[in-house]
Amino acid sequence: MGKPVIVVKYDPRWSEEFEKIRAELDRALAVMPTVIPYRIEHVGSTSVPGLSAKPVIDLDLVIPSIADFPAVRDALERAGYRHEGDLGIPSREAFRYDGKPHLMTHHLYVCPADSPELHRHLTFRDRLRTRPDEAEEYGRIKTEAAARHPDDMDAYIAEKSPLIGKIYRRCGLISPVRPACADDAQRIAEILTFCYRLNFYPIFRDDDFYLGHMRVDRTADRLRTDPGFPEQFFVYDDGAVKGFARIDGDELKNLFAEPCCQGSGIGGVLLEHAVRELKAKTLWALEKNTRAIRFYERHGFRLTDEKRPEDGTEEFLVRMVREG
Repeated sequence: MGKPVIVVKYDPRWSEEFEKIRAELDRALAVMPTVIPYRIEHVGSTSVPGLSAKPVIDLDLVIPSIADFPAVRDALERAGYRHEGDLGIPSREAFRYDGKPHLMTHHLYVCPADSPELHRHLTFRDRLRTRPDEAEEYGRIKTEAAARHPDDMDAYIAEKSPLIGKIYRRCGLISPVRPACADDAQRIAEILTFCYRLNFYPIFRDDDFYLGHMRVDRTADRLRTDPGFPEQFFVYDDGAVKGFARIDGDELKNLFAEPCCQGSGIGGVLLEHAVRELKAKTLWALEKNTRAIRFYERHGFRLTDEKRPEDGTEEFLVRMVREG
């Protein structure tokens, strides 16, 4: 039998329990021979009002730099805490304790102010504090996962991880750009269809193609049978897929953002990912699409003298390249 998984409804007394632990830590740190400015943050699910959680208080003791750690460690050890090392997470030193029945069960970590793990803790906490809808969804998924896996911590963590990933993308903790998967076909087809109608119909005025052939269901079906799908595609997903790009070798074949989200930087994020991670160096743009050409120029692409006709039309594509 594995470690039991216990998730309970939010208890307003958790904030009071945090204050009790903080007061004990303040007393412990008051005897340091050198005054080190620090702060103690209540993090983790118990720090978010209304969020169901494991009844364990998580605390981050924040110090100016890792050079201050030895003095803090010594003071904590005199107060009954034992240093366990970083447990595989750099810039986050963990402590255990025994014999503190007057305090609620808690996890104590010491982090320098520039710790990436501290940044993650605070960003995730603050996101959920300001988005009760996301906190409610997260609490529901945790409660359901705990009920399904009461003795399997790994399974519990695996079940809640997809939503955590979405929230991380929404608040910038991880990149919103990810490889496309088969389930993205419908959403990519929607973006492609609406962008084609918005951007290219005014140029080509082809009712049969743009209002007949170019339909979401048909586009999705064609996409699913495309030999380059999904391997050549990546999407901007911050909880909802709002844009996509396709790259074949070093050529950027397509890049589109949901029309209602255009101007919000999604295209730039996708293009920079294509350049930085996938080494995109070239693309073909519609000559009359001057808005797109200016966008690519702002991101380091330049026009060449190469042109080619757009199949079945009287319009031309122009080649753009990026050095380096």
